[in-house]
Amino acid sequence: MKKFLLLLLLLLMVNGQWSIVKAQYTSLTVKETSGTWTSYGLEKLKITFSADQMTLTNSQETVVFPLSELSSLQFTDLPTAIERMSHPYTVVSLQGAKVRLSVPVGTMARVYDSFGKLCATARIGQEGVPVYIGSLLPGIYIVRAGTERHKILVK
Repeated sequence: MKKFLLLLLLLLMVNGQWSIVKAQYTSLTVKETSGTWTSYGLEKLKITFSADQMTLTNSQETVVFPLSELSSLQFTDLPTAIERMSHPYTVVSLQGAKVRLSVPVGTMARVYDSFGKLCATARIGQEGVPVYIGSLLPGIYIVRAGTERHKILVK
């Protein structure tokens, strides 16, 4: 009977370790005492602790957390870590009768109405130059700059 129980115990221990080996963790999730969950990629992950803080460094960033604000750390296999984009992206902001685009210099910006009719055009001479939309009638418009498209609502 002892041999059977020892064998069973050994199998349970090996089975538990096998599940750890099989898991393919993709991120470290940090839960703060405020309830906020943040995930970080595991590539080149390094975690260091000092007297009152934890420093988390991976291939993309370094973040410092006060230990008093940490609730838990979990390795997860869920793809919750958001990686930085490798290509530039468009940022669109409305400023009154102008649309400000954060796109590379020389990009052609076009504004289309909901029927696909071209309403305004501007070549971006310097980053962040606004496109004037004050002459447009109220409605939904599509701003296209390079390969990016954004909807705007003119009231």
